Amino acid sequence: MDNFMHGRTRNLAADVDLETGRLGGVYGPLGTDPPLIVRVERHPDTGRTLTGLMLPGWAELKACVERAARAFPDLVTAGWDVAMTAAQSSWR
Repeated sequence: MDNFMHGRTRNLAADVDLETGRLGGVYGPLGTDPPLIVRVERHPDTGRTLTGLMLPGWAELKACVERAARAFPDLVTAGWDVAMTAAQSSWR
């Protein structure tokens, strides 16, 4: 399942440095029919700069996903969608 749907959902996709949690290139749709995927420097709603943004609690989030992956040792490949919220205080 790809919820990016070629930009139709208006979601953004970003490169994330796996060691640091820093965002690299961020991409999103321009137009809607069909959408053109372009590099996005600022969040379309808040105007906040996205490239270079450090994801908060990255080490804890990464450790959480690694623990989850180890719980399924027979899976050859898996994708993990993780939602970070403002209310998130610690990753379990």
